Amino acid sequence: MGTSTSAKLIYGYRLQSDNEGWLVQEALDENGEYDGLTLDWLEQDGDFHSAAKDRLRAAVGYEEGDYADPQAWRARRNDANARVAVTFESSGYKYGDLFLAAAVHRTDLGDTEQIDPAAMSTAADEAANERLRFALGVLGLTPIQEKPAWLLTVCRG
Repeated sequence: MGTSTSAKLIYGYRLQSDNEGWLVQEALDENGEYDGLTLDWLEQDGDFHSAAKDRLRAAVGYEEGDYADPQAWRARRNDANARVAVTFESSGYKYGDLFLAAAVHRTDLGDTEQIDPAAMSTAADEAANERLRFALGVLGLTPIQEKPAWLLTVCRG
């Protein structure tokens, strides 16, 4: 199995660094040192990514329901994801930095994507900032990063 290389230009927050660990206030211990992430809704050693996505979908009214009709279940889940309107992006397979994103541009090694600065400005508007604030509030996270920004990362995976 090979690995691929891509680049992502992400509007949002960097929540976790592969090298530095969590980049949120909720990971600081009483001495101001970075420790493990402590959230009342996250089980000890729980899978943050899955639990956070479930929590965000629940915040917009999504309930798993039954799986008798997989297409209907998938449609409900996709609708909830669209209403959440933010995604988690990573810079690697299983490991790497973790981002909370309101907009993402991606290109693979060898490809080129034309970026329209005006469209980027529109993607980084107050509505995007509000979606990010909503998600951070639901998750109970306070990023160290002062405000959302365009973040460029190289991804391998």
